[in-house]
This record gives sequence, C-alpha cells and structure tokens, in this order.
Amino acid sequence: MRIPFALLLVVVSALFAVAGTHAAKQPLTIDISADKSTVKAGSPVWIKVHVTNTSKKELDFSASVNNMTGADPNYRFDVRDEAEHAVAKRVYEHPELATGSPVSRTLKPGESYSDDQDVSRVIDMSRPGQYAIQVSWTKDAAVKSNTITVTVTE
Repeated sequence: MRIPFALLLVVVSALFAVAGTHAAKQPLTIDISADKSTVKAGSPVWIKVHVTNTSKKELDFSASVNNMTGADPNYRFDVRDEAEHAVAKRVYEHPELATGSPVSRTLKPGESYSDDQDVSRVIDMSRPGQYAIQVSWTKDAAVKSNTITVTVTE
C-alpha cells in the first residue's frame, strides 16, 4: 500500500508543477496611447485606453465616474518619473463633496471599447520631466496595459 501512495504523491506533485507553469489567461487586454507625447506643464495629459474582452464571458465595466477627476474607477494609473519613483496622486480639497456619474457598460466576448482619460487630473504631472504611464484594471483580475512615455516641458 505504501508504494501506490508514494506513486500517487509523485504524480499529483508533477501535475501541480505543470499546472503552475501555465499562466492563467487574462480576461482582457488593455492598450494605451498618448494623445500627445509632449505636453506643457499644467496642460492635460490625455491618453486613449483601448480595452478588449478576451474571455468567454461578459465583463462588467459599470462604474460611477467621479466628476472631480473625470476618471473611470475601473482604471488604476501607475505613473513613474525618470527615477522610476511612483508619482503622487493629485490632492483635492473636500473630495467627499464630489459627485459621480453612473456609467453602465458591459463587454461581450471579443468586444472592445476605447475611452479617453486625462491622467493629469488623477496624478500630479505638473513638473517637467519624462513620465512612464501604465493602466491596470483590477475589477476581476489584475490586468496591465503596455507602458507609454509622456514628456512634460516647461
């Protein structure tokens, strides 16, 4: 009885090892591009976010868009300066007074949509320099976009 149990243990361990080498397929892809690769300090930094549902189920993108920032809360903006330090979020006085606009959106398998986002309303990009921008979606799974670079000049 000991030999079959040991054999079973080896087989199960091998199956888990093989399963661990295959990364789970992400439910969607995110591709971003900059409206302008160079902007003046204090100007908006617009990016286009293109999302495609690569899963076999509908994905819910419904949200209440904050009217103070205009940002879709389904997106998380990771902005890094030239030293690869995370850039601070913008601080608004009395954010508790912000209102929201409901958006009802679902993506069927294979469907895509594009959305314009002003990253500078969420992240403080007021200082001159180069910024690396990446967007992620964390509603069902952590999915990250490509990274783009925007230069802010004086």
